[in-house]
Amino acid sequence: RTPRREAEPPTEEELRRRQEIQEIKDLFARSFIALRKRRGFRSREALADNAGVNKESLGRLERGEGNSRLETLIRASLAMELSLAELFEAMGQRERQGRQLTVQERQEAVTGLLLALEAFTGRASGELTARGIERSTLQPPVSHMRYPKPRPTAKALEPSQSGRSTLSPPAPERGKFPKGAKPRKAEKSPEAAKSTKRATARKDAESRKGAKSPKSGKSREQRQGRRKP
Repeated sequence: RTPRREAEPPTEEELRRRQEIQEIKDLFARSFIALRKRRGFRSREALADNAGVNKESLGRLERGEGNSRLETLIRASLAMELSLAELFEAMGQRERQGRQLTVQERQEAVTGLLLALEAFTGRASGELTARGIERSTLQPPVSHMRYPKPRPTAKALEPSQSGRSTLSPPAPERGKFPKGAKPRKAEKSPEAAKSTKRATARKDAESRKGAKSPKSGKSREQRQGRRKP
């Protein structure tokens, strides 16, 4: 048997990266718990049931342990009616000090979102980029990452065969029809049709009263005026 090689000690760069990742996890865990409570979920079990995720997975996320699936993060954000960027942007708030981070501090926090996603999902940046998450989309402002209204629910999230998460398309806006389609005319009830017919006949009768008589060639008003003394 070949002698078993001992694992090489981590370099200073690796130790620094591990520490940075753990700090991000701890910061996110604290902000996630505070955000969950502000959104009306007093317990992680309530959020897990609403989002359709495993309670243990959500518990590890709130403790800053292990790697979370990207689908878990997306489902949790949708259940709280937030985008994925808004979920991580909450790390830029310091609630204990009663103030928000400065613009520079917030930019640094949001710029590190790609590293945070790598830390939580354990995925390389190339795989995250293949899923449509790029560094350029994580730079402030992050409002363009919001989901269009109506916002999809967490239950509408279904993994496709390619492994990518897909969202059900939003419902069409009221009053708008697909290209080439024509709106259907509302059908009248028999009672409404009869009422319309009677109104039309009454209008025609009233219009005929003022017409000239075919015998005398004079209108009714002229004939009545002749009879007056």
